[in-house]
Amino acid sequence: MFTVPIHWFSDGSVRAEVHIAVVVVAVVVGIQSLLLPRDADRRMATVTRTIVPRLEATGDLRGAQAKLNDAAARQIAGQLTEDATISAPANCVGCHRE
Repeated sequence: MFTVPIHWFSDGSVRAEVHIAVVVVAVVVGIQSLLLPRDADRRMATVTRTIVPRLEATGDLRGAQAKLNDAAARQIAGQLTEDATISAPANCVGCHRE
């Protein structure tokens, strides 16, 4: 365990150095507390811009897979009619449309 010698604070030059170190640390922490939220907001916007479209695409893919599974099950059961069609969503990129 580290203990601070008491005579450091009786010496004026050491006391001033300790106070200067504390002030410098306080200024650095203060500056970081002002800059980091802005940086965090920018990073969150970047993550949102890249992740949200992927999550939406995953949801579209799962919905399409559910429709395909349902159509396959109905076809096996003999319930698929001629007018029941499976179509890709309008915003699907790279999907083949009939």
